[in-house]
Amino acid sequence: MLFKVLDKNGNACHGGSGKWPLPKRGKPGEWLQVEGELSCCFNGLHLTSDPLRWWKPGARLFVAEADPLELHGDNSDKAAFRRVHLIDEVTRTWPLLVMFPRLRLFLLASGKLAKSRADLIGADLSGANLSWANLSRANLSRADLIGADLSGANLSWANLSGANLSRANLSRANLSGANLSWANLSRANLSRAYRPNNPPDGWIVDKNGRLGQHDAEAEKGE
Repeated sequence: MLFKVLDKNGNACHGGSGKWPLPKRGKPGEWLQVEGELSCCFNGLHLTSDPLRWWKPGARLFVAEADPLELHGDNSDKAAFRRVHLIDEVTRTWPLLVMFPRLRLFLLASGKLAKSRADLIGADLSGANLSWANLSRANLSRADLIGADLSGANLSWANLSGANLSRANLSRANLSGANLSWANLSRANLSRAYRPNNPPDGWIVDKNGRLGQHDAEAEKGE
């Protein structure tokens, strides 16, 4: 399944330009077509199989259909197509939402999904782009967040118990009241994260509630 991430007005928001014809009243949007040689990141109508990597604050998410005969990929989750149209918007009432935890997190981060419908226990959320997302009180227990970008995210009172946050970027994240018990924080960036419960080994909280790394060697020299 292919998806398109657009801004709140239906415009391209990842380096491209122009407004996309949106689905209306159950009918798909009009087909778009580009000319010239297709080249991923340079020329073509770009779609992704993993929209969570392309999340932005306020973004909207659409299911798309493309002509499979003309495309150019770069061996990642995105490709450039000759012809594309949008089929449906992914919202909290989208009938297949229960099958896609990464899409549920996309909507949750955008404030378009009630917390009660965002049970993401044990979900594969690795590599997610959630910079500055509002995930307050989200249930991410035992979730796979390896390499996720959570910089500046609001994770206050979120349940991250047992979550795998290895190599995750949590710099400047709000961890006030968050449950980090048994979480894997190996090689995670916690610089300037705010008020976590029980700071992990090697980190200390300054007088402003911000995390910094504990320099044991410097302390010995005092």
